[in-house]
Parts: sequence; C-alpha cells; structure tokens
Amino acid sequence: MHRNRRKSLAVITSLIGRQTGAGRFKLTQKFVEGMQAYARSWDGEVCAYVHPGSVEQGNLDNVEVEAGSVGFDIRSVPFDTSELYSELTGRGVVLGMHHLLPELAQRCLELGVPCVYNPEYTLRTRLQIVRTERNGLLRKLKSSVWELREEARIAKQIRIADGVQCNGLPSYLKYAPLNRAPLLYFDSRVREQALVTDQEIVLANARRLQRQPLHLVFSGRLIRSKGADHLIRVAAALCERQVPFRMTICGDGDLKPSMLAQIEEAGLGATVQLRGVLDFSSALLPFLKSKADLFVCCHRQGDPSCTYVETFASGVPIVGYANEALTSLINASDAGATVAEESPAALAALIAELDRDRARLNQWAYCARTFAAKHTMERTFEHRISHLLGVRNGFLRHGRPNRSQGTLRVTPGTALIV
Repeated sequence: MHRNRRKSLAVITSLIGRQTGAGRFKLTQKFVEGMQAYARSWDGEVCAYVHPGSVEQGNLDNVEVEAGSVGFDIRSVPFDTSELYSELTGRGVVLGMHHLLPELAQRCLELGVPCVYNPEYTLRTRLQIVRTERNGLLRKLKSSVWELREEARIAKQIRIADGVQCNGLPSYLKYAPLNRAPLLYFDSRVREQALVTDQEIVLANARRLQRQPLHLVFSGRLIRSKGADHLIRVAAALCERQVPFRMTICGDGDLKPSMLAQIEEAGLGATVQLRGVLDFSSALLPFLKSKADLFVCCHRQGDPSCTYVETFASGVPIVGYANEALTSLINASDAGATVAEESPAALAALIAELDRDRARLNQWAYCARTFAAKHTMERTFEHRISHLLGVRNGFLRHGRPNRSQGTLRVTPGTALIV
C-alpha cells in the first residue's frame, strides 16, 4: 500500500460538487480556505470528496476552483454507491458525515480506516430546519419522522467512530459523551491578523458614547431559516418605540424582494438599507469594525454559524433569538443577549434598552474580541489537525484503540488523551 495514501486525510463534505468543467468545481470560499488550512499542515495527501450534482445551493461565497491547483485534491463520487468506499480504502483518516452515508463509521471500521465524525446540527436544529423550510403539514411530518430515525443512526455511528469533532456547544454536549475522543471547536474564517484591534474598539466605544443612533447590522443569506424577514419587523417595532437607529442588511437570498416591499410599505427606506453581498475580507470585516454597533440575529435554527465568531472578531456584540447555538455562545462569551424565538417585538425592546445603556454595549465589545481571539482560524485548525493526527497516528501505531481503556479530557478548543 502506498505510504502517502496511508497518511492521507479524506474530508467528506455536505456541499454538492457542481462540476463546471474538466476538473473544475463550484464550491464555497469558506470550504476552500478550510481545506487549504488542512493541506498546509498535513503530512500527506489531502482530498475533498463531493457528491456530484447540478443544483446551485445558493451560498453567497461560491467560487470556481480547479482540483489540484488549490493545494488539495477534489474528487466527485456518488455517495449513494459503493464507489466512495473503494476510494476511502487505505486512507489515513476520514473526516465527515453525510445523510447519504448513514453507515460511514461502520464501513470504515470494516475497511480498517479510522473515522472521525463531524456533526454540526443536533436533532433539535434539524427539526427546526424542517419546520422552517418544508411546506405542508404532511411533508413536515414525514421529514420529522425521518430525522428522528436519522438521530438513532448518527448516535450509533458516533459510538463506533474513532473520534468526533463538534462545531459549537450544542452538538458537543449532545454527542461528545458517546465517543472516547471528542473535540469541541468554534468555526470561523477570521485570522489573527484580522482581529479587531484595541484601538479600533476604543474608537467604536467612543462613537457609541456620543449618543448617535445605533447602527444595527445583519449579514447572511436572506432566507427564512436565517430569520431575515423578521429584521424588518424589528426595525418597525423600534420605530414604534421612537428609538433612533440605522439598519444595514448585507447579503442576498430569495426573501430580498419581499423585504424590499416590507421596507417600502413600512416607510423605512431612509432607515433600513440592503447593501447586497460584501466581500468578506476586504469589505464586510472593515465595515463591521468601523461602522457597526450591534449585530441583530433572528436565526430560527441553532446551526453553528461562522457569522457568530466572525462578528465577535470584529468587536461587535450580538443580540438575537435564543436558538441553541447562539444561546450557548452568549453564555460562553458574555458578548450579547438573547430573547425568545419568533419575538421581534421583544428583540426591539432589548435594543431600546441597550440604546440607553451604551456602557453595556462597550463591555460586550471587549468580551466579543476576547472570545474570538481564542478561536481564530489558525488556532481552531491547529487543534482540529492535531486531533486528527492523534487519531490517525494512534491507529497506525496500535491499531483500532480499545475503547474500554483511557479517557479523554476536553476543554473548548483542546483535546488530550490521558
């Protein structure tokens, strides 16, 4: 067996690999940068496996890349056939999970390949997605039943897997107890050099204390699951309370036309602006650091969005609905507050309170940066790669570990087998 292959890392992504030409794929910039981070530190081949498809997924940061020219290989293999497992045979370690691979850890066990599961959504969040995105009571019911069955399969595979990497506290608290080698991390694409500086926070805090109208921001896909439609309702409720503010909404999505209509109908054209998609590094981050006072998040589901930590990295606190991901992050960082889900009036009331208490906002800004500094892209991938190498190298030295021996002590961002 080829030595390099036995050291290789295979990453299975939930992204559809839409092929745009020979060896060319449409993927998200976030995914490409993550794979490149693996490739820079890995001591062997790094390969991304994508399920072929022709449907555009609507991600805002899609880029076209060529396999092999971005620092890692890309292979398009149908996940619902045996072809993928032939590809995985002899790999050093496999990272990922996918609904088309309900027995991934079991099959890797049979192949003698170590497997690390990477669950992001808990059952609660997946049911929220069903409720938000499925139309019709019967479709919601069928999808909910499927998710309940899927949860049992996921739990079984995590018990079998050689490790598990959990993005955010909800999935960690749910799945870490099932596996002897869990890792907690908070994903983002903000590097240390891009963190808001102390001077920038001082300037932003001074601006807030001048009692200018708060500048509220949102960035993301303008879709129902992200609660984009409720942003306009929050703005309208603030106007009813006679709270002076500005709101800038960055992003795009299928709700944009209806949101523009809402803005016009409510007479908010001078207060609420839709700016479209801003380039993350050159436009969005500088805008957040220099202009934003508060990020308003009406996410209806608890997905571990990169937006949270990336917003904190800009020194901007977050207020939003109490989905499980944001609630746990606020509790861990003390950089914002939450209200009950589906409550735009309550969110407006909280913002009105903060408008009167600017010092509280300023304290949150420092807490936001402190948390983000512990979870920069470099630190996060250092911990994730170290964890994967530990699983792979332990497997190569000793074979599949005896799960009855040893324990794992884990703190956020670290994992140590003792």
